[in-house]
Amino acid sequence: MAGVKNTVNTGKIIHALQVKVRRLLMGLAAAVEGAYRTEVRDQGGVYTGTMIGTIAGTRLPTTGGVMAVQVGTPIEWGAYYEWGTKPHLPPFAPIRRWVELKIQPHVLAVGVSFESGRALPTKKGTKRLTGDKRQSEIMRIARRIQLSIQAKGTRPHQAMGNALASLGVPFAIVEEGGAKIYRIDAAAWMAKTEPNLWQGIMTAAQGAT
Repeated sequence: MAGVKNTVNTGKIIHALQVKVRRLLMGLAAAVEGAYRTEVRDQGGVYTGTMIGTIAGTRLPTTGGVMAVQVGTPIEWGAYYEWGTKPHLPPFAPIRRWVELKIQPHVLAVGVSFESGRALPTKKGTKRLTGDKRQSEIMRIARRIQLSIQAKGTRPHQAMGNALASLGVPFAIVEEGGAKIYRIDAAAWMAKTEPNLWQGIMTAAQGAT
């Protein structure tokens, strides 16, 4: 029988599409990871290095044909840093440790010189505290911070939000599992990043046999 036969190897097309999308998603995850680390660092959010050291992009298992990646930190206080907290009484020990690492407790000393029988103030200067006095000042500052958080909570930093915005990645803030997360519109990002992506797929479909 004379005629035209046109076949499309959908298996090859689907595989090529999966490979391309997977590479794009992992590239996006790497870019977000780097931008997130930079944002946390530039905000002055590195104290012990624990949180920033755990920031990573990972590929999630493909389920129902859906590919996904995630970027973040498993450290609990990463969410507190990102979104802030409501007024509450936080544990004292981590705050005390933060004060030791972040702040050099000191007092402003005013010297006094005795001249011609009179006590005259000299120039002000900074006196570094050591020993028990330093520990006492650390405790005092940490307690004030703890009470401030109890009264006011903590402010959000939204380092991830700023990182996504700096990369031009479209996103929405959604609730998932009782927590806030950023959900990226990966399809829109891919279309913007590689505008000829879908045309390339059509070309592959037409040429595959």
